[in-house]
Amino acid sequence: MKILTDKEQMIMRILWEHRHCSVEDVIQHMPKPKPAYNTALTFLRILEQRKFLDHKEDGRKYVYYPLIEKGEYIRYAMRHLKDSIFDGSIKSLVNTFISDDNLTNDDIQELIAMLTELESTR
Repeated sequence: MKILTDKEQMIMRILWEHRHCSVEDVIQHMPKPKPAYNTALTFLRILEQRKFLDHKEDGRKYVYYPLIEKGEYIRYAMRHLKDSIFDGSIKSLVNTFISDDNLTNDDIQELIAMLTELESTR
């Protein structure tokens, strides 16, 4: 698996949400400015070659669907981020997020609850 570009992630988010989309469906769900049909099709074909999605024929058009689930990709991308940016240190990765000034007290309490639950299951 490889890290997706921003445009590839946008297309995969559409497919993860809608599950089955034609090229026209993908374009419809993209923000403005909308890409040309051939541009969207090129991205879909690239994602298909990289085994992120597949297609089935529906009459005269192809309908694309994800082969990789969103959670699986997120776990891969986060591991990649940890390994490539934070030298494999989960502590450094987490510290970057928790040292953000935008953390609310509710966020902190939720993080503590998650860690407490994780600790109790080990």
